[in-house]
Amino acid sequence: MAEEFGIARRTARKVINALIAEGLVYTVRNIGTFVADPKTGGPPERIEPGDDQGRPEGQPAPAE
Repeated sequence: MAEEFGIARRTARKVINALIAEGLVYTVRNIGTFVADPKTGGPPERIEPGDDQGRPEGQPAPAE
């Protein structure tokens, strides 16, 4: 990231740490840094196939 934006690695690290402190991103050791779930400030909850994807909040599930 530092190379891409032409900034020092230390500056990039400070920015990432600030984003972590604000709950906007989270890190997984040896994996990377990811955008946080806005509701929890951490990883999104696991979504299983058939969950409420694509349905507006508050709408009931269709009858099967």
